[in-house]
Amino acid sequence: MELYVSSPIITSNITIAGTEDERRAILSYMQMLTNHGLHLNNDNRLVVALVNQRIVQNRGETWLGYGNALIERMARSEHSLTISATTGPSQSGRYDGNYGHAYVPGKGVSSRIVLNLNSDIWTYTVNDRVVSQTTIPIHIILAHELIYADRAMRGEVISFDQSNGLWTKLPPQ
Repeated sequence: MELYVSSPIITSNITIAGTEDERRAILSYMQMLTNHGLHLNNDNRLVVALVNQRIVQNRGETWLGYGNALIERMARSEHSLTISATTGPSQSGRYDGNYGHAYVPGKGVSSRIVLNLNSDIWTYTVNDRVVSQTTIPIHIILAHELIYADRAMRGEVISFDQSNGLWTKLPPQ
């Protein structure tokens, strides 16, 4: 006998903006990162139906632990996040006027992400000592930007000073 229990629900402060097709695409990429059930309410806010790890594994599915924790933590945040599509580069930013709170643990700020749904970003991979180029899947780009936004929302952004100046951009010539 299988017992069905309703899942705890979180109505988050995460809004997915844009056209219906853009919202649907962004939601589908987010769903690739988590086992939790995701859908949008009438205000285009993300609703998260939490699932139990044992139930997922009993169904023979892979438990997406890190993605689940990220989505759940962001859904529970008091700060808002807006995700929308762009034709420019994918990026995250802080926008609620308290920019400095992004660096204060426990304070945090509201954030936004713009995601290029037609991104064609390349990276290098090495398999069997052969170097090749491959495109980065859009859900991985979204995960990357979600991590930045999550850190800002928790006040855990690492400043240039804290990183000892370790940046990938070269200084101006």
